[in-house]
Amino acid sequence: MKLQAAAIIRDRGQLTIPGDIRDVLDWTAPASVVTVYLEMPNKLVIQPYRVEKQIEWDGLWSQIKLARTFIG
Repeated sequence: MKLQAAAIIRDRGQLTIPGDIRDVLDWTAPASVVTVYLEMPNKLVIQPYRVEKQIEWDGLWSQIKLARTFIG
């Protein structure tokens, strides 16, 4: 799917994503974190931010419990 719209870059580098595009994407809600990178000298890519490292929660909680057992 290709959807194209014009946008203006404001004085401080602010770019508003046009409403037609925001309506199609669910990750463009206000205060969403995105990754912005330059792919070529004339191509800017905006993607939803994704955490690449998975947290091993069981191991983390076991370390916290162990740390809480120490006195002092």
